[in-house]
Amino acid sequence: FNNSAMSSSDLESMLKHALGRIDSLERQHEEIKASVEGETRALREDICRLQKANKALQVSMERDTRALQDDIEALKSENDALKWSLKRLASKVQEGWEYPVAIQPDEYW
Repeated sequence: FNNSAMSSSDLESMLKHALGRIDSLERQHEEIKASVEGETRALREDICRLQKANKALQVSMERDTRALQDDIEALKSENDALKWSLKRLASKVQEGWEYPVAIQPDEYW
């Protein structure tokens, strides 16, 4: 700037314009800052909710998995018992064929 060519009113006008622009930018900055803080807070709350929901799902899945494992073990035991019963029945039938026994009519009564 050529100070001799600029009047004090010109400088004052430029200064007021610059200060007004600074005020405007500071207000925009505060609005953006408040908006970002609000969004950040909302995202943190969402993360917290999602973590709780995820934990609840994990607990539920672990409980369901244990229940299914218990069911599988129960079915295996039942299957083993049925196999054992079937083998005994087969051996009794086999014995009956190999050693026929005359059944007396009074054995039914």
